[in-house]
Amino acid sequence: MKKQLIFILIIILIKFFIPIKPYIEVNNINIITKIEVTCSDKYILKYTETIPERDDNGIEYKYKTYKEEGEDLLDIIKRIEKNKNIFKDKAKIITHNCNKKIKEDLVS
Repeated sequence: MKKQLIFILIIILIKFFIPIKPYIEVNNINIITKIEVTCSDKYILKYTETIPERDDNGIEYKYKTYKEEGEDLLDIIKRIEKNKNIFKDKAKIITHNCNKKIKEDLVS
């Protein structure tokens, strides 16, 4: 009995101290394959979303490009992530007139 109580307490403590991300359906995730950043007096961020569509002959891919502008790059990224569930880990990152720190900010 004592072992079971300790086990339950450990499970409860783990639940409170380890963050668990909420479940998201795969259909609700936007796959970002290309991110393009232009640095000038303000940041212009263009990102391409890949939309797979099932067809009788297999999977056909469609692409949609979005554009965001702003003074702070991290603010733009937070704004995009707030509105959409995105997967950007494997995205190709292209920068124009930017320093190396920009790529680090986009990956994290």
